[in-house]
Amino acid sequence: MIDVKSIFDFKKMNVEKLKSFGFVDCVKYYEIKKTILDNQFYISLKVTKTDQVDYSVIDSSINEEYALVKTANAQGSFVGEIQTKCEDFLREVSDKCFDYDVFQSEQTKRVVQFIKNKYNVDEEYLWEKYPNYAVFRNHDNSKWFAIIMTIDGKKLKSSLDKEVEIIDLKGTAENVASLVDDCNYYGGYHMNKKYWYTTVLDDSICDSELFDRIVDSFHLIQ
Repeated sequence: MIDVKSIFDFKKMNVEKLKSFGFVDCVKYYEIKKTILDNQFYISLKVTKTDQVDYSVIDSSINEEYALVKTANAQGSFVGEIQTKCEDFLREVSDKCFDYDVFQSEQTKRVVQFIKNKYNVDEEYLWEKYPNYAVFRNHDNSKWFAIIMTIDGKKLKSSLDKEVEIIDLKGTAENVASLVDDCNYYGGYHMNKKYWYTTVLDDSICDSELFDRIVDSFHLIQ
């Protein structure tokens, strides 16, 4: 049985991409059909206007749903082949028609937009195990200058009893040593704490200060 939710986790549909891919607007949802196994079956994939994704497999000869493909613990090479084709198609749609929509903090969104506008750099999601970790790197040398992550706040400070969105930035050893106060700035999370520091993206640091520090981080890796 295919875990549809995991394929589309942290994703938001892009209507223009859906239409370019071949989806048809059916008022309440967008739909695309794909034939498989020499036209014996077709996959009907629907995306609602609220980003809910579902699929069904239809037996073309009788125009009825092949329900076994969604049955838990279904076995056999034939149903397995159909499930594989469905999963491949779902992943293709996820990759080509959906955009990442990972971060919830308004400041995080402003930071991502600032980096895009200033450096024409998009976030990269490099780890399947950590879908809410994004890196930003210089196009010229591929070096990282910022990493945004969603983590358990307690990993920074015991009083941060919730999930938080953080950014890691690069600094000189002197700069990092003077900044880190374990209140607004922390030693770099999962990075070399001599040259990286972390702050929470919750507006505790104003945008202008944060943007200046992003610029400094970018300059250090050039």
